Amino acid sequence: ADLRYELVACLLGSQVCAESADAALDRLCNAGLLTDKRWRVTDDDFESEVGAILADQHTSGSQRSSYRFPQMRARQLAQMRKTLQTKPLSERLPPEGPIKEIRASLVRDMPGIGPKQASMFLRNIGMSYDIAILDVHVLAFFQRLGLLPEDGVELSTLKRYEQTEVIASQYAAECGHPVGFIDWAIWITMRAAKELRV
Repeated sequence: ADLRYELVACLLGSQVCAESADAALDRLCNAGLLTDKRWRVTDDDFESEVGAILADQHTSGSQRSSYRFPQMRARQLAQMRKTLQTKPLSERLPPEGPIKEIRASLVRDMPGIGPKQASMFLRNIGMSYDIAILDVHVLAFFQRLGLLPEDGVELSTLKRYEQTEVIASQYAAECGHPVGFIDWAIWITMRAAKELRV
């Protein structure tokens, strides 16, 4: 259940701000949609219930907002649930084995999970700090250093993601730390810089 919760969190965090993803995750939990019982049974209502929860406007601070892409995420979560019913997540995570192969299998098998989400999941559950989470803040940092082109990079495939990850890993090695620590520090710094408009 803990692994599944983390995987769902990583899926919900794609292309939305962290606060919106956290709020959506809380609402799904409070509605009982992430329990073992709901994920072990087959029912036709799951996707529509998730979609309704995600689309429902909620109060965040002083503003009312809803989650972006509610129907798409509901469909991906329903597909993910069906996939995990055939083989539990714990069986998809061998304790030994190349971490990039484990990441590739998650990207291949888990609906809605791309290289960034798979990397975040594997780091958050403590499997490895030797893979990078290349989000917009991290990419912006490497663009400022001139290590990536200013007009951006294409990360739509695992192969392209890994090509950019090499740059992050080399930078981390020069700093003397695993890339999973360096990208975390970059994310925090760049997010704060954006909020401060620095």
